[in-house]
Amino acid sequence: MTLNSLQLSWAIQQAYSLPDDLYQTAKISKLLLLMEKGEAADFRGRSLNEIDNHSVNNL
Repeated sequence: MTLNSLQLSWAIQQAYSLPDDLYQTAKISKLLLLMEKGEAADFRGRSLNEIDNHSVNNL
């Protein structure tokens, strides 16, 4: 049995994808860390996806 590229791509995505609730938890954690540091206002108006990891990594 051989897999075409679309089937292989789907199989890889399924094997390495994380559950959606884990992504949502990470996004909220990002916001909470910024709030704890007092920098949440600097990101007002941005979505959680727009806040890059570099901003949070410096916490």
